[in-house]
Amino acid sequence: MVAGIELGGTKTVVAIGTPEGRVDEESRFPTTTPGETLGRAIA
Repeated sequence: MVAGIELGGTKTVVAIGTPEGRVDEESRFPTTTPGETLGRAIA
């Protein structure tokens, strides 16, 4: 299993997948305050 977080100026993407490149789950949401965005990313 591999995981990734992209924190951008307007959106955040969190994904979980396989080492072979298959994305099993992905979540996208607006980037807001640092605390709120990080809280959503690790929830």
